[in-house]
Amino acid sequence: MTPNPFLKYIIKEAVQALETRVDSGKKEKKRHAFRAERIGVRWFGLLPLSFKMVWQKRKKS
Repeated sequence: MTPNPFLKYIIKEAVQALETRVDSGKKEKKRHAFRAERIGVRWFGLLPLSFKMVWQKRKKS
């Protein structure tokens, strides 16, 4: 018995949509984090970035 071509197509599209949604969520999160850091640099120069780096370095040690 062969599967219905329409059912096969629907399952294929659903799996592809789920995979795309998971991948796009990860990409969106990375893009937002990058953009948030760039806004601080754009508005206030490198000073906030240097404070952040010093704070993280102090926090580690």
